[in-house]
Amino acid sequence: MEGTKKRRLQRSCDSCRFRKKACDSVQRPGAKCSNCVAYGLECTHIAAMSRKNGGVPVNRLAKSETTEDLQVHITAILEPAYSCPKDTRVVRPLLVRLARYARELEAKVSALECQASATPDNTTTDVHTMEDPMSKLTISENKNRQYGAEDDTKFIKTVFDLKQTLDPHHNHRRPAFWTRPVWQNMTPVLTSPLLFPPSDLIYSLVNHFLDTTNNHLCLLHGPSFRRDVSNGVHYTSRQFGSVVLAVCAIASRTSNDPRVADRHQVVGWEWFKQLRPLDSIDYASPGCLWNLQLLVLMVMYMYGLSIADKCWLFAGMGIRLAQHMRLHRKRRSNEPWTPLDESLKRAWWALITVDSYASSLSGRMRSANSDEFDADFPLEVDDEYWPGEPLADPLQPWTQPAGVVPKVTAWVLHLKLLEIYGFAQQTIYSVRRSEYWDALSTAEWGHNVAVELDSALNNWIDALPDHLRWNPHQPSEASAVLYSTYYWVQIQIHRPFIINTDRSFSSIAICTNAARSCAHVLQAHHAAFHNLAFSNMLAAMLYSSTVLLLNAANSHSDGAAATPRDLEDVYKLMEILQSHEEKWPVAGRYHDVIAEVFSLLKAPKAKDSRKRKEQHDVDAKHLDWGNLGVDSSNADLAHNGVDNLMAWEVWSANSWEDFGAYLSLTGINSGGPF
Repeated sequence: MEGTKKRRLQRSCDSCRFRKKACDSVQRPGAKCSNCVAYGLECTHIAAMSRKNGGVPVNRLAKSETTEDLQVHITAILEPAYSCPKDTRVVRPLLVRLARYARELEAKVSALECQASATPDNTTTDVHTMEDPMSKLTISENKNRQYGAEDDTKFIKTVFDLKQTLDPHHNHRRPAFWTRPVWQNMTPVLTSPLLFPPSDLIYSLVNHFLDTTNNHLCLLHGPSFRRDVSNGVHYTSRQFGSVVLAVCAIASRTSNDPRVADRHQVVGWEWFKQLRPLDSIDYASPGCLWNLQLLVLMVMYMYGLSIADKCWLFAGMGIRLAQHMRLHRKRRSNEPWTPLDESLKRAWWALITVDSYASSLSGRMRSANSDEFDADFPLEVDDEYWPGEPLADPLQPWTQPAGVVPKVTAWVLHLKLLEIYGFAQQTIYSVRRSEYWDALSTAEWGHNVAVELDSALNNWIDALPDHLRWNPHQPSEASAVLYSTYYWVQIQIHRPFIINTDRSFSSIAICTNAARSCAHVLQAHHAAFHNLAFSNMLAAMLYSSTVLLLNAANSHSDGAAATPRDLEDVYKLMEILQSHEEKWPVAGRYHDVIAEVFSLLKAPKAKDSRKRKEQHDVDAKHLDWGNLGVDSSNADLAHNGVDNLMAWEVWSANSWEDFGAYLSLTGINSGGPF
């Protein structure tokens, strides 16, 4: 009847009741209102049912886990008409979750109190004082900033030392230049809330990451990270929540859980795309463990995408933040070493690891060379024996039990191997060698560097403990990562001396043997585990295949048959790359680049360019692309006879250097400075 007052819908959900919004849950399928669907909340009716009959459905209570839902419970409890549920199965879970929420609030209040006590009171004075008696030059309230040996402030300090001599009490500092205005405080940008996977999937992916990837790059402290996830810290802290999403994205690549599969995009992308590291950084005080961990994890995930060239930017950003926190220097104080100190040191070395690979991938300079930091290597103590953990010895902190082999040892050896490669990047791959190098050393200094690096590699492999030595009959992921990286570094060291040098013969032999050994390690690892233990294995496959194709090309250019053994190894590496290309798109790129050259090696050699083109077109149409590991839909790559033969002739004539240009033309970074 027209003019009749519209009757209000009964039984509004808890969320709409709390926000005082109209609720249409009665008319919606599944009794889930449109507001809860839009905000991604659980649509519950606990408050209304509690007042009505004192009973709450157990299944609805168990599902509401967010802080917002807890606030709905608290609001309902504080209402005068609230009646406590009579079912103990409902009351106990509610009390447990409220107790956890109270503990989380206590932890946040404690952290804020510690931060307030450590930060000067800006309400009374915001002046950045120079400490008296001028033992240190402090230009900001952050005492952890590190200045290099050539820093201008140390030179300027001599002027203040002169003032101390003349009149220590004289002060002529104008507040306008020594006070930071409020408008200069840059605060993090508020963005949309993070969307997490279901809780059980989070726990599954976190455990999978800590049991696999984290063993090879020990970034996260497993026990404390699991506790923070169980306590729901990712729901209250955006920084930690971003780290959790990054962990889920990386773990989804090797997880067998069917819920992570996505036919429309790469696995993990739905969580990775929410990450905004720049928005979560407080530029006034950017030092945060979670920020550093997030940047490392983002680089690890991006390497497998088509935006792998951006890894270098994020790795460099993390290096700068860590240097701002003075993590690149040894700590000189005698204060007890805490789990936070060790976690920060691990974050520094994790950044060094990804920066080493990112700089090599993009062919650019490293953000931090080995002569620019003196931080100690991570302590070889596993996570469960850190101070405060149940298995730790309170009388002897930071001690690994006798007879228990630490897992972190493999990562420390990995870091030492990357230090060797880092020196090669500084010397052999320097963009411009200063003229003073020739004045201080011999003309063959580059070859001498390679000899010294060879000696360092030999010492490194001789020092490997027995449990990390490669055994093809009992392969382990840790040894596979170390040995594939070892052969990759060996190839990188000798690559520049392959062409037109006195050492070309020995360098070719070293690179070829390293490529064959690396290919066999990667094949055995894939047969045993069917996954990628570490992302740089993809680069090792690309480089090993490149060297083996180069070796086959030398035979091909002389009219001889290509080496069957080398081509067989290349074929197997192509199969491994193809098996990973769905979750690692960069593996598909590497596969296609190798397949192009591999197919050219299969084509017979003719006498003139026209005959070569005609013969190649015929062969390309009849080649079994499936057996070559090439998608038949992309066979037109091989049908472009003129372009591919020109590329082949250039590459086979000029060998390695032009192969790097060939990779660049096809859209693939070569993995090293060219």
